[in-house]
Amino acid sequence: MLAWVKEHPFYTAFIVLGLILDINPFAATGFGALGPQAGTFAAAWQSHIGATVAKGSSFALLLKLGMVGANTIPAAGM
Repeated sequence: MLAWVKEHPFYTAFIVLGLILDINPFAATGFGALGPQAGTFAAAWQSHIGATVAKGSSFALLLKLGMVGANTIPAAGM
């Protein structure tokens, strides 16, 4: 297997990238299409910062990427 990876670095990169995009790292941490998912890292972070999320903050950016990425990232992975 390792020999195949060394002989085909571009195929390997495409396979790995496809798997990463299919997994959707934003959803895996709780930044879902409808907002933070209960019991996840995103929910814990929001409970720490409160109900008001500052525009342009890291949390707001990740939330936006999670909401948009919930539909576009898996499609790109396919």
